[in-house]
Amino acid sequence: MPNTDPNTDEGANNLVLRYLRAIERKVDRLIDNIRDLKAHVPALEARLALVHDRMEARLDRIERRLKSPPD
Repeated sequence: MPNTDPNTDEGANNLVLRYLRAIERKVDRLIDNIRDLKAHVPALEARLALVHDRMEARLDRIERRLKSPPD
């Protein structure tokens, strides 16, 4: 049975290894999350560009109506 007493060299090494494994799992989750974000951001950018274009076109129409003389 491995020594898990943190006051011994072997126990300290095991404790460090457990912490490193936990850190590695968290880093792996972060990497996965960043991959997901990188996959979704381009679609969001494209949708935002469409909304921007629609708003700009609508604003242009409103401005033209405001400038045109009443009938």
